[in-house]
Amino acid sequence: MFGDCALKHIDKQEAIKELIDYLKIDQEDIIAFGDAEVDIPMFDFAGISVCVGNGREEAKKHATYVTKPVSEDGIKYALKHFEII
Repeated sequence: MFGDCALKHIDKQEAIKELIDYLKIDQEDIIAFGDAEVDIPMFDFAGISVCVGNGREEAKKHATYVTKPVSEDGIKYALKHFEII
């Protein structure tokens, strides 16, 4: 069983906005990784959004890029795809 906990009216997008303000970075420099509907606001806000291959279909629709499943090093694969590593 998996789940997410959050406060009302606060989502991952709001957390990223706070980090952007605090770190003084640009929105287009944000790469967001996720796998579920709870990640969609963050995906829609980030410069690049990556859904892992084993993620939910609705989340994949909102992602800039769909990578391999987590079990196949999907995050590493995406970072290489975007030439981060």
